[in-house]
This record gives sequence, C-alpha cells and structure tokens, in this order.
Amino acid sequence: MRNFLKLILLGLAVSQFGAANQDSLKKISFQSEWRNRYTDRTGDDANNLGNKGFKGSNRNRSRFRNTTSGTMKLSDEFDMDGNFRILRNQDIIYGKPSTRTSEHELWETEFSLTKNLKLRNLDTKWNLGWENKTNRLRAEKTSGSYKTTGASNEIYFGPSFDLKLFGQKIGTSLQLAYFDIKDNKTGDYYLTGSKLARGKGEGWGINLNLNNSNDILKGKYGTLSYSINLLNKLRDIRGKIAATNEEAKSSVYLDYVTNLVYTTPSFAGFTAFVSPGNEYEKHTAKTGFDNTFTIWTGIGYKKSIETNVGTITLNPSVKYSALERYTYKTKNNKKTIERNELRTGITVSLATK
Repeated sequence: MRNFLKLILLGLAVSQFGAANQDSLKKISFQSEWRNRYTDRTGDDANNLGNKGFKGSNRNRSRFRNTTSGTMKLSDEFDMDGNFRILRNQDIIYGKPSTRTSEHELWETEFSLTKNLKLRNLDTKWNLGWENKTNRLRAEKTSGSYKTTGASNEIYFGPSFDLKLFGQKIGTSLQLAYFDIKDNKTGDYYLTGSKLARGKGEGWGINLNLNNSNDILKGKYGTLSYSINLLNKLRDIRGKIAATNEEAKSSVYLDYVTNLVYTTPSFAGFTAFVSPGNEYEKHTAKTGFDNTFTIWTGIGYKKSIETNVGTITLNPSVKYSALERYTYKTKNNKKTIERNELRTGITVSLATK
C-alpha cells in the first residue's frame, strides 16, 4: 500500500509540473492482484473436473499481477493524448504434490498516441501505438536470474468509431499492423517464432475489433447488463516453417468474448456481482479451437477522495470463479478440464481536474 501511495504522490507532482508546462496528467491507475488457480488433480478419482475447493495439493498456479496505466494530455503536440500501460505477471507453477516446478514472468509494455477527429458526421479517434510482450524464465526453473525466452512487437495505426446496426451502437476499431515474433512468442500468429526457420519472423496484419454493451435491466434491485467483444487479427508472416521448409501461411486469430453481469446496488460503497461468460479462440490456419465458459462471483468496495488536483479512488476486490470449464480441440484430440480461481487485489487511481 505504501508503494501505491508513493506512486499517487508522484502522479500529483507530475500533474502540478505539467500544468505549468501545457502538457498535463489526465489519469493514472495502479492495480495489484494475487491469483491462485486450482483443479482436481490429486487422489485416486482425480480427473481435472469438478470443484474441489482450495486444497494446496490442487493448486497448479499462483500469479502476482501488477499493472500501471495512465494518460497524459499533450497540448503542445497537436492536443493529442499519450497513453501508457505496463503489466507484469509473476507466475509460480506447481506440480504434484504441491511443489514448485517452474517460475516465469510476462512483461507487457504499450505506448500510444490518440487524436480525436471529426470526419463529416463521423466522430473518430485515431490511434498510433507500439506494444511489446516478453516472456522470461528462471535460469534454474525455480531459482536464479530470469532469462528471456521469447518476445513480440506490434506497431499499429488506425481509427476507432461507432456504427449503428439494427439500432445498436457497435464500437469499431480498424488498424493496420506490423509485427515481429521471436522464440516462444506468437504475436497472435498461429505459430511461435521458434517454429520458423530462423527462430523468428515478421510480417503485417489487420486488426478489426467490434464490441457492443448495454444494460438489459436497471433498477433499485441492481443492474443486469451484457457485453460482446469480437476481436479479429489477420497475420501474414514472411519466412518458412522450420520442420517442412514450406512458406508460412497467413492466419486470422479470432477471440470472441460474451458476458452477462448482474451487479447489486451499492451499499456503503460495497457492491457484489455474478457474471457468466464465454470466450472462444481460434486460429484459422490450423484445426481446432479453445473455449472457456466461466461463472465469476465477487465483491468490491469503492471509495473516492477529493483533493485539490483531482479524485483519488480506492477499489479493493475479491473475485472467485465458481466454474471455469476449459475445452481445447486439436486435429487429433479434444479435452475438457475444469478450474477454479481466487483473486484478491486493489486498484488505486487518480483522475485530475
């Protein structure tokens, strides 16, 4: 918590400095979350199905996630917004019985510039950005320094805008992208860089994202809402596949997510929710898919504090997936496992005036 407060104070200082120099901080957010995942995998009748609670022997992964994100108003740079996001996952993988088998981490770093433009009757937001994802693994599996095991980069440019379809507002984002991958990263391609002839590859792509969300019911007993997000990423890569020496073919990554959420009314800052949802993932260049059906429950607390420069918001929460049914299908196999995950965390944010 002390680190969060230090970062908030830094944000306040940056905001005060920026105000005198035209550019200014609009918002900044820090999130820290601890996640533990469990599955039925110990005992004579263990089959990776069903909810067996929080037994240590059934824990297969612990994850500590920290995310920092924010937006700067760049008044001297054509009145654009500068956005950043830095995420770090630290994972501990457990074998049977509850022993550590490996430790690894993921870094995601993203910077972007956005500018609102009105094209005739269409309001658009143009986005130019860069995203890096890097995997790192302990040199001695559970000890020693980290070493990089894969990396991907993506540079993207394009507009986002709203379309009307059958009376519904469809949020739309269309981007051209350049990407490269190395070693065990995919960059949303259907192969990792290690599967290519040089252990890496590069190419171009198109990102199309469509989304819609709305309230179904809203009243004194709470809110029932839905969301639909359809992400499509075309990836065309240059190079040959190492195993066959054939030219690597293009592929489209599909990631389709739907959710229903019931949220209770706020009581003294506390709210609870239950949310069934489904995520379907597929690469068109290969046979098979991944599908995850989940029922999440949780409770959160929200407290806002007004200051001279803006609003500081504290938002601790606890979430639990009562059911997470994961199915994957390949050319020769289909398997379903069930998992449960407990998450506890806090978000601290500052929105300046």
